[in-house]
Amino acid sequence: MCAASRRRARVRLAALAASVVLIAFAGACQSSSGPADLLLAAGSFQLRAVNSSPLPYLDGTSYIVRGSLSIQTNARYTLSETDSSASGLSELHSTGTWSAPQGTVQFKDDNGTLYLGALSGSTDTINVTVGTHVSVYVRN
Repeated sequence: MCAASRRRARVRLAALAASVVLIAFAGACQSSSGPADLLLAAGSFQLRAVNSSPLPYLDGTSYIVRGSLSIQTNARYTLSETDSSASGLSELHSTGTWSAPQGTVQFKDDNGTLYLGALSGSTDTINVTVGTHVSVYVRN
C-alpha cells in the first residue's frame, strides 16, 4: 500500500471515528426541546475549522478554504464549502431540508445526500460531517 493510500485510509478512519463521537455526543446532549434548539440556531454561519484544524485545511491534494451554512426557520438549509487545488476552485453546494431527531441535526440534500450534525455547546456553533471530515460552522 502506498503512502498516499495509507494517508487516505487514516483520514477516512479518523472521519468515521469523529462521526461516531459526534453522534454519541449529540445523543448525550439532547435537550428536551429538540427542534426548538435548531430554530434558535436559525441564521448564517461561516466555516471556521475542519477536523479541529483552522482554515485552510489540507484535504488530500486540495485545501478547504471557506464555507457557509444558512439555516432557515422554514426547515430549509443551504451549505457550501470551497476547495482550492492546483487545478482551481471547486465547490460543494447542498440545499435541502433539516430536521432534529433524537438530539442530532440531519441535513437532507434535495438529491438525497444526508449530512449529520450537532449543536456544540450552544446554538452559535454547529458541527456537520461532510464527506470524510467534520466541519465547524460558527454564527456570523
